[in-house]
Amino acid sequence: MVATSRNGCDTVRVQVCRHANLFFRSNSGLTAHEGIMKATDAGLVVASYKLWDTILQNGDLSPVLSALPAWTGTWTAYKEPGEKFDDMIYYEDRTSNLTYVFPVPQKFRNEKDAILVCEHEDFHLGRNGSNIVVVASNVEIVRNFPPEDGNYLTDPVHGLPCGLKIAQPSLSLIRSSNEVDKVQLALPLNSNTRTLFRIGHRVGPVSVANKQYARSVGLVASPSMPLGIAVQTFDPNASVEHRDSQLSFMTESDGTLVVRGTPSMVAAVAKFIEVLKNPWDLLS
Repeated sequence: MVATSRNGCDTVRVQVCRHANLFFRSNSGLTAHEGIMKATDAGLVVASYKLWDTILQNGDLSPVLSALPAWTGTWTAYKEPGEKFDDMIYYEDRTSNLTYVFPVPQKFRNEKDAILVCEHEDFHLGRNGSNIVVVASNVEIVRNFPPEDGNYLTDPVHGLPCGLKIAQPSLSLIRSSNEVDKVQLALPLNSNTRTLFRIGHRVGPVSVANKQYARSVGLVASPSMPLGIAVQTFDPNASVEHRDSQLSFMTESDGTLVVRGTPSMVAAVAKFIEVLKNPWDLLS
C-alpha cells in the first residue's frame, strides 16, 4: 500500500495482481526455496496459488505456460490429522536432506486439523545450516483442513480446500427402451470445488500442474523438486483521474484500487483495508 499527498488530498494505492509472467521455465526449474530467494533478490513476488488458479480456470496461459508444473508463492504448513500445532512445524526433505521449518504464531498453537498459510509478499526464507526457515510477517489459518485427498470447497482468501468432502461424480449405464446403452453422469462437481492432494505432514508451497489438472491443489511434491516459477506483474504506467476534497474509489487497468480523499478520510480507509486484508471487499 502506497500513500501520497497533493493539494491537501491524500491518495492510498493498493495493488491487486491479476497477471503473471514467466520467471523460470519448468525444464530448467528451481527448487521451492531457490525460487523464493531468487524472486526476493530480484524484488519480485512469486505468483500465489490463488492467482494461478484464476489463470488456469479463466485466463490466458500463454505467458506462463512453460513454467508449468510450477511452484506458487503460497507457502503452507500442516501436521498429521488430529495432531495439534505446537511452536514449530518441521518437514524433513529426504531428497535434499534439508528441513523446512515453519514457526507457529502463538494464537494458532493447539489448533488441529488446520493449515497455516503465508503469501510471498508476507515472508522470506532464512537458512540456518540444513534448516530452511519461513520468516513471516503475516500468517493466516484455514481451519477444517481435510485429512485426505479428494474434492472440496475452498476458502475464499487463498483458495485452499477445506470442509467436508464432496462426492465424486459417478458414471452409470442406463438401458433405454430401444436397447441403446447410454452413459449418465451423476453428482456433478460444483465449479468451485478443487481436488486436494496431501501427505501426512508438510512445510512447503502449493504446486500447480497443468491445464489438464487445473483444479488440483498440490501439497505433496518435495520442495527440492525443480519446477517452474511465475511472478506477479502490474502495469506501472496506468493513469487515473485526480479528485480533490472528496472520498473516491477508482481502479486502474492493472487492478490497483485507488482511494482519494482528505487525510482523515484516507487514513480511515487505510485502516479499514488493513483490517479487511482484502481491498476488493470495499467494492462489493
